[in-house]
Amino acid sequence: MRLMRQIALQLSFLTLVVSVVGCAQWTKPPHDSAAASPLKTLRSTPDTVVVESVLVRVPTHDLERLQAAWDSIDETIVDIQQRELLEKNGLRSGLIVGDIPSVIHDHLQGVAPDQEALENTGLASEANSLTRVMRCRSGRRKELVVRTGIQRPLHVFDVIDNHIAGETFTSATTLFDLRVVPEADGSARIALTPEVHHGELRKAFVSTELGVRPEMRREQEVWDDLRIDARLREGQVLVIAASQPPRSIGGAFFITHNADRSQDHLVLLVRLTATQLDDLFAPEVVTQAKVLAEQ
Repeated sequence: MRLMRQIALQLSFLTLVVSVVGCAQWTKPPHDSAAASPLKTLRSTPDTVVVESVLVRVPTHDLERLQAAWDSIDETIVDIQQRELLEKNGLRSGLIVGDIPSVIHDHLQGVAPDQEALENTGLASEANSLTRVMRCRSGRRKELVVRTGIQRPLHVFDVIDNHIAGETFTSATTLFDLRVVPEADGSARIALTPEVHHGELRKAFVSTELGVRPEMRREQEVWDDLRIDARLREGQVLVIAASQPPRSIGGAFFITHNADRSQDHLVLLVRLTATQLDDLFAPEVVTQAKVLAEQ
């Protein structure tokens, strides 16, 4: 009888933990095996920020639910003038308030077993929906790829300064230049700039901290005016997707074609997972992080 009571108490505790965690997490916490491992734990620099990202594919038949989900997303995290410019170019961005909207959560449950191998090789779709974990140094570039291996010509129209311009790209990849700057209070500024890399690889000379070195790269189109800049606290999730109906850069980035010729509407989730800065105990490191971000 006593054993049964202990089991019941343990089950009650597990239920409480699950209810507290909620559905805002889309990945399991990493298993802490440092004590059991003979290898030394990899130490991060104080200005390192851990960011998770995932692309969620929402089928066309769930488009109405996706539209309704924006009622629980705070778009005021981006200033109003920038929101208007993003809207003209078919982009929406905001901060999830509370739990992840059900339509996103439903399609975030993982890849079907028969699709997992294709996901890992990039053959299931132009968009890979596997979660990515990145350790970001202050102000250093990371690339968030949205669509890759686009077979057909990609037609992109943009509206900047009330001027409409269009261009067609071949062998295109759409992505965001991600840069993160940690703040003294434990939050971080996240900046995402849309880019298209296209054409064949060519040799270019790139300037780095160690000097100039040759590098094979493709041509790039960068929309600095459409940079999404938001301040997140630990655990918060930023959402980026296309406006409806899809158009301009939003349509080019977030409407994907699958191997079976169907189309999905992509939703990019970016979560601030962990920061390390503390202005109270290490003010000099905060200053150093800001200097790195400006370089």
